[in-house]
Amino acid sequence: MGLSIGVHLLNLLSIPAICIRLLFPQISNYTNGIIITSVIGVAILGMVQYGSSGDSFPLSADFDLFFVNTIRTSI
Repeated sequence: MGLSIGVHLLNLLSIPAICIRLLFPQISNYTNGIIITSVIGVAILGMVQYGSSGDSFPLSADFDLFFVNTIRTSI
């Protein structure tokens, strides 16, 4: 999921479907199961969508520069 966000953000639409596939069989009541898993899926979708917005790119650039230039670990 993380690698494909860099290619296209449309893959984020699979998050609610994955949640329904994984969580729905664990809930016995059909109506409550659909509602609960849909809310969880949309919440995760929102967190990932806003977490991968343009504001996170400068932070990841600083993170990369810190580890490459400051720590200088060699394998």
